[in-house]
Amino acid sequence: MYLHLIAFTTGVIGLGVSDYLTPGPMWFHWPVMVWGAVMGVHFLYCRSLQVAQNEQWADKRATDIRMKSYDLGHIRAIDQSSKKNNGSGSPTGGSSPAKGHQ
Repeated sequence: MYLHLIAFTTGVIGLGVSDYLTPGPMWFHWPVMVWGAVMGVHFLYCRSLQVAQNEQWADKRATDIRMKSYDLGHIRAIDQSSKKNNGSGSPTGGSSPAKGHQ
């Protein structure tokens, strides 16, 4: 993959020099943009192959993400607490705010 990046950089420099040396409007940015987009897609494709080949890494990453989603247990605890308080939604059991705090 690094060889492709070196070839891309060398090609961009070559196109820039040839554009500078030729008369007329600047044109080298068009092939550089297309070539850059192709390089970006190629990079993403190669990275996806690396992840697919290393399923152990993918499983570890998925477990890490699941372990960090600790908020779900907190939400369930709030839900159970509100059901215990007759469905009022308030931990104190009241359904309206205190006077003067509207």
